[in-house]
Order: sequence, then C-alpha cells, then structure tokens
Amino acid sequence: MKVYAEPFVIRADLVVASSSVVKNRAAKIDVLTVVGAFEYQACDDAVCYRPETLPVEWKIKLVPAAGKHP
Repeated sequence: MKVYAEPFVIRADLVVASSSVVKNRAAKIDVLTVVGAFEYQACDDAVCYRPETLPVEWKIKLVPAAGKHP
C-alpha cells in the first residue's frame, strides 16, 4: 500500500484592503485576527476517509505602510 507520509505545506494568499479603518488600526500597531476552517479529506489507495474540518486562526500584526512609520 502506498502512503504519502512526508511533510507538506498548504498555502493561501490573504489580501487586506487598504481602507481607512485598516490604516487607522495599522497606525496603532493593532492585530488583525483572521478565523476560518480548514476542510480536508484523507484518502489512500483503498478508501477515502470521512471529511474533517479544523478551525484555524491567524493573528497578523498591522503596521503602517513602508515609509509611513511615525
């Protein structure tokens, strides 16, 4: 039976709007919390297992744009 057992990376791009609210929060060096869910289903050469969902959360430090630091 072949099994994939090596580490791997899952990547998702995130774009934060450059709104006045975000700019004001960045000026205060605030933290943006992004929450979501990671849904996946593992399979091998014989069966696919029940789909799973894991909660995920990232905390992103907001800072003023380059050259805009006080």
